[in-house]
Amino acid sequence: MGSWQLKYFQVFKGLSYLHKKEIVHRDVKVSNLLLTNTGTLKIADFGLARELGYPMSPMTPQVVTLWYRAPELLFQAKTQTTAVDMWAAGCILGELLLHKPLLPGKSEIEQINLIINLLGTPNETIWPDFSQLPAMENFTLMQQPYNNLRAKFPMLSPSGQKLLNFLFMYDPLRRATAEECLESLYFKEEPLPCDPQMMPTFPQHRNLKQQAPLPPQVPSLSQVINQPSSLHMSDNFSSSNIGLGELLNSLIRK
Repeated sequence: MGSWQLKYFQVFKGLSYLHKKEIVHRDVKVSNLLLTNTGTLKIADFGLARELGYPMSPMTPQVVTLWYRAPELLFQAKTQTTAVDMWAAGCILGELLLHKPLLPGKSEIEQINLIINLLGTPNETIWPDFSQLPAMENFTLMQQPYNNLRAKFPMLSPSGQKLLNFLFMYDPLRRATAEECLESLYFKEEPLPCDPQMMPTFPQHRNLKQQAPLPPQVPSLSQVINQPSSLHMSDNFSSSNIGLGELLNSLIRK
């Protein structure tokens, strides 16, 4: 397994930790994943994170960056679970594989259509009570019966296809959990994950002390006036072709 797969494995480890603590991040995306100088991936920006309560209280659906927003949020579901983070994790996997955003919608309507084009149209069979979601009262979906994940990601192995399908389950109750993803065969097939200690490292930015170049050795005015005969000129002020007026002007400019 390459280094990017190891990073993706670390995403699931981080989400597993959060979800065990009953915390849903609600803004998982590539730009909120940071990499330390030792190759360790960190989940950042908890400005939208919430602690889950039981019974679950209503939350605003206007969370998660649009490209990574789960369908239950797009259809205005009143409650949210850790499944919204897992959908976003699926979008990240697709982005890593394609080297570009998987579902780059410019509006909520376009985002829904992009999801349907990729996964097919949701229905009561695969998503019980789907028709009861608030947004469905005045909204008719385009009909597209096919799941196109296999055609979109022909480079994925069967275990990788299974993982991605599991992450993109319409029904949040059936969607993969972070713990289930950590046990996926995708992370156990050859080539195996590299040891985290073998990840490339780089110096910490805050420890890079960039030394500013030393200023030219400009003589002081007192040196020029009081000791003209013993004055030592630097390379920037060669004694062969520089007059006193030029030297004074250079001091004024400094």
